Amino acid sequence: MRVRFLCLQCALVLAAALTWPTGREQAANRSTIGQAEAEWPVGQEQVAEARFGAENNDGAHKTLIFGHLPKAGGMTLRNSLWKAINPWSEVRYNSEFAPWSPADKGAFKVAAIRNPCEYYVSIWSFISSYALKGKPTYGWNMAREVWAATDSRDSAEDIRRFRSWLRAAHVSKAHGDPAEGPGILSSRVVLQYSDDGPDLKGVVPHSALGGITKEKSQKINDALNRFNPSSVDCWVKTESLNEDLKRCLLKYEARFGPHVNWDVVTRKLQPDHVVNPSKHSTCQNYYDAESEALVRKVDHHIFQKFGYPSCCKA
Repeated sequence: MRVRFLCLQCALVLAAALTWPTGREQAANRSTIGQAEAEWPVGQEQVAEARFGAENNDGAHKTLIFGHLPKAGGMTLRNSLWKAINPWSEVRYNSEFAPWSPADKGAFKVAAIRNPCEYYVSIWSFISSYALKGKPTYGWNMAREVWAATDSRDSAEDIRRFRSWLRAAHVSKAHGDPAEGPGILSSRVVLQYSDDGPDLKGVVPHSALGGITKEKSQKINDALNRFNPSSVDCWVKTESLNEDLKRCLLKYEARFGPHVNWDVVTRKLQPDHVVNPSKHSTCQNYYDAESEALVRKVDHHIFQKFGYPSCCKA
């Protein structure tokens, strides 16, 4: 009986070790798991990845840091990096609105970017999916009438609503004319990835730009003028995600040695392996001359610095 009892204890200890995340992982992933429990837009795979070791901010120096820009392939990149880098503890995940830290000096920084016009369609559709269900909209406290009217999000009324949302989201205290201020995407990029990022915390809002003052707007514009994309080791464009990520991993290995499991990279980077996609029609369908001109104006830094020649991808 004593032997059987001890074996049962061993089994329970082993099961706990295999199934429960460590205290460090629990602390690092509280945000992801908490969002899922609150029925925020976090899928089962993302929660599983979080329990596997999301954010992994244990205070140890990391050799690779990935900064997450939502709706730019961020979840797909995050999951691929965690599985591809061996050991996975070499990777730190900077969640949205978490800029680079001075302590990151020397680490290999990977960042994501997307064509501005594509980005706005994706984020509008993503938040619309929750507005359609009457659920929280990530702090986007805007009238229900600017979000999609149909589940397909591609009707004539949906397109009209998208254009209305695009304009309303860029109207601020500083600028009654939305074309006069910085774009939402530009503001997020310069917060997340520029050397000015730590000074922009509390300046760049987490949703629409309504609360931006003239002082804050000027601070964002100054940072955008200074921003040099070459300060980041490797950029992954959503439009060429697979090819760019492979290129980044090769550059990472050249600096830090053979840490990449290329078999995993091949399996994870499949065309149909997209995490958290948004449902919408092709980008061109949502823009007319006026809405395209607005995006080109407010996000002209992104078009210029990243070489995007057109509003929507070809």
